[in-house]
Amino acid sequence: MSDLKNRTGYAILIVVVEVLCFGFRSAWPIFIFALSLICLSEILWQQFLALSAQKLLPGVFLPLILSATVGFGAYSAIQLRHTRYGSTLIIVNAVAVMGTDTFAYFIGKKWGKHKLAPVISPNKTREGLFGGIFVGSVLAGVVLFLSSWVNHTWGKTGIILAMILLTCVVAEAGDLLESYIKRKLGIKDFSRLLGDHGGFMDRFDAMFTVFATVGIWQIAVII
Repeated sequence: MSDLKNRTGYAILIVVVEVLCFGFRSAWPIFIFALSLICLSEILWQQFLALSAQKLLPGVFLPLILSATVGFGAYSAIQLRHTRYGSTLIIVNAVAVMGTDTFAYFIGKKWGKHKLAPVISPNKTREGLFGGIFVGSVLAGVVLFLSSWVNHTWGKTGIILAMILLTCVVAEAGDLLESYIKRKLGIKDFSRLLGDHGGFMDRFDAMFTVFATVGIWQIAVII
């Protein structure tokens, strides 16, 4: 029951993000900026505690990498919102992340037999990974092809599907990166601001990683 409660709470957070994205365009940058500041504060505070206890000296730069991901991901999300189909892409990415995370957990719990990375995240399984990526890709694809953007992109269907798949893979990679850093810090959650859900960074880690990847892709296209 607690697992279902946590996943339901995560889904509610994503819905809040979607409502803010579509309904409050002028407030979107403020929301993302505030969210990123909270996440950065959680990361830096845990890093400070770890350094004070001399737990993180070999990997002192790992939280800084995560902080850079949050910062660049927030910047990319703000910039993406103001592009022509930015709202649609944000929602698609949010659905991909939520679907991948949620179904990777439940599929792994139900059918998982082979550990993915037992040292970093003992509960993750290969079955959960591939199942989550598959379901997340399908859900994001459905949302995308029901949107108005698809009317202008029929000639790029292959590229779009590859982008969705990449989003789901990056979401899982971001989650693993955070798990690895938390293990190095010796903590379970970055904070208790959301109660049983942990901190904001624990909920939005994959989201920021995905948007950072989108930002890199945009830069590559521009260059």
